[in-house]
Amino acid sequence: MFCTALILLPLGVSGVGFLSDLVLLQRSKQHVKTSIYAAGVCLSADLLSVGKLELDIPLATSKIRKEFLDRLPAMLAGRLTLIAVEIVFRPVVYDPSHWQGENQPKRLPIIRIRAAFWDRFGQRILLEDSLEYLID
Repeated sequence: MFCTALILLPLGVSGVGFLSDLVLLQRSKQHVKTSIYAAGVCLSADLLSVGKLELDIPLATSKIRKEFLDRLPAMLAGRLTLIAVEIVFRPVVYDPSHWQGENQPKRLPIIRIRAAFWDRFGQRILLEDSLEYLID
């Protein structure tokens, strides 16, 4: 009986640790995904009204970073770090039959966020998410 306990106890402890890391990893993915939506407030309402999708890049980057750090759950402090926030633009091919006509956007912003989750063994797991704003 004692030998069985000596064998099962480490397995149980490592199993609980594994499940804990799995839950924290899922929570980290959710946090990265929700942080990226902070850039939506940086879209210009005046330009959106005429069909142009312009994003204030420095403001959007700082908003995402602030949202990521301000809303970081206590259980992820020290385990999840923000690596980079990138905003790139994808060109849009002009279509004369587009419903916006001449106001069709010439480019669309794509926001990428990259973070690292550190598991209990100190291994880094990269998390990446992206969001493309469309006006179509």
